[in-house]
Amino acid sequence: MREPLPRLLKPRRSASRRGVSPYRSVALRCLLSLSCLAPLSACDDQADPARDETAAEEAGARGGALGGGVGGVGAAGAGAEAGAAVGGDRAGQVGPSCDESRAPVVFAHGFLAAGDTWSRHVRRFTALGACPERLVAFDWNSLQQNQDHAAALSERIDELLAESGAEQIDLIGHSAGGGLGYGLLSDSARALKVRRYVHIASFPNEGPAGPEGSSVPTLNLRSLGDTTVEGADIPGATNVTLNEEDHYGVATSFASFQAIYEFLYDERVEVDPLSAELSGDSVSLSGKLVTLGENAVISGAAVELWSLNAEGEREERVAELSVDERGRYEREGLSRGARYELAPLNTGEGAPLVRYFIPPLLNSDPLLYLRAFPGPGTLASVLVRQLPRDESQSSLVVFNAHQAFLAGRDSLTLNGQELLTEEVASAEDTAIALFIFDVNGDGEPGGTLPLFESFPFLSVIDLPIDPLEASPLRLSLNGQEVTLPRAPSSEATLITVFP
Repeated sequence: MREPLPRLLKPRRSASRRGVSPYRSVALRCLLSLSCLAPLSACDDQADPARDETAAEEAGARGGALGGGVGGVGAAGAGAEAGAAVGGDRAGQVGPSCDESRAPVVFAHGFLAAGDTWSRHVRRFTALGACPERLVAFDWNSLQQNQDHAAALSERIDELLAESGAEQIDLIGHSAGGGLGYGLLSDSARALKVRRYVHIASFPNEGPAGPEGSSVPTLNLRSLGDTTVEGADIPGATNVTLNEEDHYGVATSFASFQAIYEFLYDERVEVDPLSAELSGDSVSLSGKLVTLGENAVISGAAVELWSLNAEGEREERVAELSVDERGRYEREGLSRGARYELAPLNTGEGAPLVRYFIPPLLNSDPLLYLRAFPGPGTLASVLVRQLPRDESQSSLVVFNAHQAFLAGRDSLTLNGQELLTEEVASAEDTAIALFIFDVNGDGEPGGTLPLFESFPFLSVIDLPIDPLEASPLRLSLNGQEVTLPRAPSSEATLITVFP
């Protein structure tokens, strides 16, 4: 049996440029030993700078390896909440009728990510006739390496096969999800349940996925613009190399979808289904509420949905959305072009509150994920407790769900001030989440926070935000705008998502 090849991520970021120790060069040593998990499990609610610095080094090492999709992570994998079937565009959907003759598709995300990685591709598949209930985003805790993710993924595949009546599924894995895919498919019985496999922005292996002598047809999809994983062709696989997409864009772009669709169905899609105008006045939102980084479902949680005025202020409480046992929520019949806030409730004792703001709704979104901050005692809480929780300043997070922020290519402004500089959004950073707050509590910009810098895909911007000013906060990403109210960080952290 061919085993997935563990590979060491070679980070391309110049650590000295940002004054940060080269944590990521440690990479696989921590991951394979699993010893790095022990001290983090003891995290509590009391901040300890020395301990946090150690935790940052260990987590950064693991993150560097996982962020590149280490080939061996799936076999020993982590325990996960199996992903739920996603909803698709059910309000005003335009396209062919649902085609049950095609195999269901299961998507596995990468390190620190979640099922919303696949929102755009799910919408594209649905617009081209895929049945929404046969498109499954599998969520797993990429921070936890001492449980068997491959077993959880196999269980979810079995459930989907039973639900759909299909004999096989198509599997798509991004980054560390690619390692998970290879790990799953190294088992001959599990490999029989997979018709075709798509390996995205993950390390190459010595051959297609699957046991020696009975490999699964494999698409190896990578990009020259990916500065996180320096991929290569896989002998015996279908190899496609994109030119410009970053580490996340290679899993979300239309060029990515074209390659995937042609590989799965031997058909070429020339026009992006997302470019088509949807009819009707209403749209729907569905997704999951999970904990940051760990993708854990929160028992007893709910989501308040508020309509907002042009200044980002709450107008009307539209609904309190229930969250089911898999973390799913859903709301149909929302007004196209309206502004909404989603506020998670009952997210756990000691967990800081968050409030989510999104651009005006123009299309339905089947995978809008809300990440609640975890309470004490988890790896992600090491990050969370660095954020302020006081009345004198605001805490803001900006998340890009489909590609990295890139200085020079993208423009992200806050009340007219450009935020994307080479220091926080270089190609080497591959930052998809920006944490914006007064890092040193000194009322001055320009500070750094090594803890955040040690984690892949995250950047911090030291920018004091006064919660008492009367004017709202206006964010604009490449012309896509979100307006949100100011609020002290003692009440909640404000989070904006650009789907």
